[in-house]
Amino acid sequence: MPSPHDKAALKQSQKEVKQLKRERVRKEKALAEAAAILVLRKQLRDFYGETDEDD
Repeated sequence: MPSPHDKAALKQSQKEVKQLKRERVRKEKALAEAAAILVLRKQLRDFYGETDEDD
């Protein structure tokens, strides 16, 4: 039978895993948003025939 310490450690590990998964999902969404913005900026530049002054 697992000791109370083992149960607490397991619960803490599960909590950390859940938090890391949420953080990963948040970062993936932010990355996808940034990629979409870059694609749209490029499409607008191409459409209007402009050059990128930032590069």
